[in-house]
Amino acid sequence: MRGKVPGVNINQTSGLAGSGTNVIIRGYKSISGSNQPLFVVDGVPFGSNTSSDRGANAGNATASSRFLDLDPNNIAEVSVLKGLSATVLYGENGRNGVVLITTKTGSHSQKNDKMSVFVEQGIFVNQIASLPEDQDFYGNGFDNAASAAFSNWGADVRQAGRQGNNLAADGTISHPYDRAAITAFYPQYKGARYAYKAYDNLQGFYQKGLISSTSLGASARMDKTSVDFTFSHRDEEGFVPLSKLKRNNLSLGTSTKLANGITLNSTFNFVNLDKTAPPSGISTSSNPDAGAASLFSNVFYVPRSVDLNGLAYELPNHSSIFYRGGNDIQHPLWTLNNTAEKEVVNRFFGTLSARYDITDWFALNYMLGLDTYGQNKDMKSTEVEHKWLMVF
Repeated sequence: MRGKVPGVNINQTSGLAGSGTNVIIRGYKSISGSNQPLFVVDGVPFGSNTSSDRGANAGNATASSRFLDLDPNNIAEVSVLKGLSATVLYGENGRNGVVLITTKTGSHSQKNDKMSVFVEQGIFVNQIASLPEDQDFYGNGFDNAASAAFSNWGADVRQAGRQGNNLAADGTISHPYDRAAITAFYPQYKGARYAYKAYDNLQGFYQKGLISSTSLGASARMDKTSVDFTFSHRDEEGFVPLSKLKRNNLSLGTSTKLANGITLNSTFNFVNLDKTAPPSGISTSSNPDAGAASLFSNVFYVPRSVDLNGLAYELPNHSSIFYRGGNDIQHPLWTLNNTAEKEVVNRFFGTLSARYDITDWFALNYMLGLDTYGQNKDMKSTEVEHKWLMVF
């Protein structure tokens, strides 16, 4: 819809698999409440509750919207209501606008084809758009001297082979893990030396993700009865390791016109979604371990002379270890492997309707809709929401 509908702005919060998406119609209307529009799928308001967003000290990332459950390959038509037209039809719920979605299985279009089958396959590569430009001159430390400091004001990393500024003649320093708390578990670090040079941390951390999408469907027309079926599978791997999304969508739509002139329509949709995503937003704390589990912050704060991808990230007791002597900086790989947000969602939504055309311009319509899902967050708790809708 972005760029095609005037006044609609759509932004994805982080680009990770399953990350939240902000849809704003005609600008922001509230500084504290929700600005998201109401989504209506096949005539039924679509529940859009999200898992809890992370605050400024915990990654600041927006959780995924439940609109993620929709299969884009099963969407036949999208229209947007704004302003007065939205509030007249949907009241207070439509104050931020309404996005009307008609699915292929819910359109009940009377095509001439008696039988048709389609298969769609797409493969995409997902990678981070840009990275900060690295400086290749100074490592961690202060006053041009190398040390295990949380800064890039240390010695010149090009001094390899020259002694001074806490550097040995071979351009090495004491290994950051040569500490009693760590050597008690990893004795190989006792007395070890560490190359003081520029490491490609950003380039070595992020990856190229792969997105695979497969859809198949069939439709049949028999006299005054039609049946539509679609199934899709999406397997997405993000540009951050261990970020992934798997989703299966199953949809069935039927329509039949009885001899007495009443038309019966139905749609049935089932969604199974499994998502894993690390905390991704930039936190407000300069110390990523001060209650702030932000993966991107932890990665970007790593000094140039610290080998992010080459240092072990945890002890056998699963606590984080990193280059600082006080162990007060959280290792990004520990964050990635221990603080990921996991969601497993099973959702069903559908409609049953009866329509009787009195004239070409006047009809009576009765619809019953159901939208229900169970959301298992972090594999520990379950939230279930049920919504019934009756339209006359």
